[in-house]
Amino acid sequence: HSGSGRSEQSGDQSGIEAHWSGFMGSHWLGRPNQCAVYVRGMETRTLHSGQTDLEVSALCLGTMHFGVRIDEETSFQILDRFYEAGGRFFDTANNYGAWTEETLGTHAGDSERVLGRWIASRKLANQVVVATKCGAGKLDPAKPLSGTPPTNYEGLAPEVVRRELTGSLKRLGLERVGVDYGHV
Repeated sequence: HSGSGRSEQSGDQSGIEAHWSGFMGSHWLGRPNQCAVYVRGMETRTLHSGQTDLEVSALCLGTMHFGVRIDEETSFQILDRFYEAGGRFFDTANNYGAWTEETLGTHAGDSERVLGRWIASRKLANQVVVATKCGAGKLDPAKPLSGTPPTNYEGLAPEVVRRELTGSLKRLGLERVGVDYGHV
C-alpha cells in the first residue's frame, strides 16, 4: 500500500488532532507536555488506502531489535506490556537481524520469528495487526549491502515482493499481514 490517506480517531479526543500521511505513520500534534502514551487505553486510527480500511492502535511498536539485540524473554515482556496497554499494531521487516550476523550471530528475519512466536504463544493472530517490509534485504547473501551501486539490495520487483512476503508470513506464523511496506 502506498499513497496518502486520512486518519480517523476513536476514543476521547480532548481537543487533540492527529494527522496521517501514507502508511508511514502518524504524527502527534497535541498540546505541549502531552504524549499519546498517557491516554487511558489506546486510541485507534483507521488507515485508508483506496477501498481498504484498517483499524490500528495509535502507536505502532517497532520490533527491529527483538531477537537481535533484545533477547526473546525480554522481547516477550515488552510485547506483553504494549498489548496490555492496548497496543495492537506491530512493525517488523524481513531483514531485521541481517546486519548483526557476524557480531551477534543473528539472521535476517529474526525479529519476525520472535514476534511470530509471541503471537502464537498468546493466540493473538486475529487480534493484532502486523506491518512488515521487504526491499532492503540482500540480493546476494554472500555480498555486503552498499549505499552506492552495486547496492546488493533485493529491491521491489513483483517476484521479490511475493517471495519475501511468503517468507515473512512463514516466519510470523500468520496467514496475512495488515501492511506490507516497500523498505528501501
